[in-house]
Amino acid sequence: MTLTSEKFWETLLTKIEEGRVIPVIGSGVIPIELDGRTEPLETLIARRLAKRVDIDAEAENGTISLHDVVARAHRQDPQEDYHSEVHGILRDLRTLAPPESLQALARITDFKLYISLTFDSLLLRAIDDVRDVRDPDQQHIGYAPNLRQVDLPAPLRQLNEPYVYALFGKACSAPEFVISDEDLLEWITALQDPDNRPQQLFDALRSHHLLFIGCALPDWLVRFFLRLTREGRVSATRASETLIDTAMPDQSSLVAFLDHFSPRTTFLDANPVEFVRQLEERWQKQKQLAAPAQLADVPADLRAGGVFLSYASDDTVAASQLQGALAGRQIDTWFDAQRLNAGASYAKVIERNIGLCGVIIIVMSRATLSRLQCWRDDDSSHADKKPYFLKEWELALARERLFAGSLTICPVYIDALDLHDAIIPEGLRKLTCESIPGGNAEEAFLDRIKKAVREQRKKGGA
Repeated sequence: MTLTSEKFWETLLTKIEEGRVIPVIGSGVIPIELDGRTEPLETLIARRLAKRVDIDAEAENGTISLHDVVARAHRQDPQEDYHSEVHGILRDLRTLAPPESLQALARITDFKLYISLTFDSLLLRAIDDVRDVRDPDQQHIGYAPNLRQVDLPAPLRQLNEPYVYALFGKACSAPEFVISDEDLLEWITALQDPDNRPQQLFDALRSHHLLFIGCALPDWLVRFFLRLTREGRVSATRASETLIDTAMPDQSSLVAFLDHFSPRTTFLDANPVEFVRQLEERWQKQKQLAAPAQLADVPADLRAGGVFLSYASDDTVAASQLQGALAGRQIDTWFDAQRLNAGASYAKVIERNIGLCGVIIIVMSRATLSRLQCWRDDDSSHADKKPYFLKEWELALARERLFAGSLTICPVYIDALDLHDAIIPEGLRKLTCESIPGGNAEEAFLDRIKKAVREQRKKGGA
């Protein structure tokens, strides 16, 4: 597979848009320009550590490995803890700005969880720059075998803030992050223990497509990692991954293994930084193309004092019937026939027209309350998943509380339901709810709505 494959991009972007992708970020996505070089941050740290401990660790091809530097330093002085040395080097580099590649990943807001295989905080800082992290200490989680309570705070679908999970630990003065092959062995051993494994994290990894970018992991570790994040044998599951790295051609045995036993794994021999650049560019273009199409059918703003018709998409047929009856009586009505949802832009349209209306008709049904119950049970901590009709209810109730008498709230029900159900907001339970079976409004109801519009317009001088 190559970066020119449109089929690859279409599939990947669809999965990202649906929230089914978790990026796994390695050092290859963190190029640092310093000391006259451009190299991965981990390589820069290795070079500086080698200088501190007086080791000539640079290979003939100009590469240098932190793991090799630590191993050689340990042979010289087995009693020294080099974690504090690495942490000190990172502190000296704390003024480094996150590279553009991390900024690009942070701008892809469909990502709610990032797995980091590095111990620095540059990815979280990039997300904070772009998306304003609410609680950096809590949203950057580092795993270590000797630590407890290092799981995600909730299942991935309930997270309403972006999180960075450092699988191999976060840099600190203690040996709680991976800098050597010996550390790596301890981490992998601990992760095999179900009692020491972050369960909610692994539930997320098993149920999502993993996008490995610039991870440069050894052959054995890739195999182990994939098996660890699957329910059973590699060949027996339908899980999928994409691995992006220029090292792929040099790992022919790994490629052959996964070709035989995991055909849903995709390899890209591509520069990780260039891949991220294209990924963000294509994601942004897709978002820009989608937004105008969604907003194009939004009705024009309501004339002040008119009717806002609030309903759930499950009740479109009944709501359309009611809207037709209102239109037949020449009652100005704001009615979104598509139940469009274009993110922040759409929310502003809703807020503006609820602010303009004099009457809001709230359509309720068994389907509406069932959706509301499901959200309360499963996703109430996730603001992004709140049903739009509930947001409309809350805006109307809030407006009436602030400006009593400025809005006539008229709840109606289109089928049999318990109007005292505790799932209905208290402000609505206190109001008289009229029965309009299937959205077929009687003339008396339409007369009352027309009168309410006239009265509200008199109050507002419209």
